[in-house]
Amino acid sequence: MTEAQTKTAPYKVGDRVEHGSLGHGTVVKIVAAGGQVCFDRFGQNVSFAHMENLSPSDEAKPSPIAANDNDLPFINPADWHGVPMPTREWFLDGLIPKRQV
Repeated sequence: MTEAQTKTAPYKVGDRVEHGSLGHGTVVKIVAAGGQVCFDRFGQNVSFAHMENLSPSDEAKPSPIAANDNDLPFINPADWHGVPMPTREWFLDGLIPKRQV
């Protein structure tokens, strides 16, 4: 990279950077007027016109967490045998049930 290119684009796509208030992130796009960084804490891209607000980061990119990593409770419908069914609550009697989308 030449000195002129370094001044206009000090980072390349994939570089880890740090911002004072937004934290650590990864450069995802470089354009003539700045670039975009995906910050770990927010999970979204933020555009920067002036990338001098960023500094290089030594922190490694965090490992992705699977969305299905949570344990679901086990429900046994046989436990409901003999239990009376709760009465339905209505927002508008007989027309709109409460707590329904």
